Amino acid sequence: MRMSVFKSFLFCSLILSTLSCQSLNVGAVKTSCSQLDWFEIGREDGVQGKPAVNWEERQQVCVDFNDTNLERYQTGWNGGIDAYCNRDHGFGVGRSGLGYARVCPPLSETEFLKGYELGQRIYTIEKDNLQISEERDQLNKALNKEKKADKISGEALSRINQLETRMELNRALISELQSEFNKSSRQ
Repeated sequence: MRMSVFKSFLFCSLILSTLSCQSLNVGAVKTSCSQLDWFEIGREDGVQGKPAVNWEERQQVCVDFNDTNLERYQTGWNGGIDAYCNRDHGFGVGRSGLGYARVCPPLSETEFLKGYELGQRIYTIEKDNLQISEERDQLNKALNKEKKADKISGEALSRINQLETRMELNRALISELQSEFNKSSRQ
């Protein structure tokens, strides 16, 4: 039983590594890909927002890639891209700080971009809060050293207060943007 699981794992690893060789610029060895589920491969690429040309990289390592494989890939990709190109998904992609490869069809791109741009605004604010937090922590450490030496810097305390105020304003803005997104999602 263990040997059969190991063989299955080895076979799957071989296929996956063969399919990714081209993107790693390693001399790709042509192999049979007739047993692959090209619909599912295309769907996964679409759901991840990858351009439909990804099939070209995969096709280059297959000795038996044909029009039927391409048709299945494209059908799967179209279904995946439909799941990717909506406002909610755009919001998640933008909030994660991920890029957008302009893969959505014009009709769904408008909605995707509404969510994406809102998510990106929140991502940028959260990133700013992280930098503020790091600067505040450094100032607090310096201030603690000064306290031990019986000197307290008014400038450091003032800067810490400014940073905390900015973080609070950012948090309020994030909350407002999240509410805006939630309200428009219910409509």
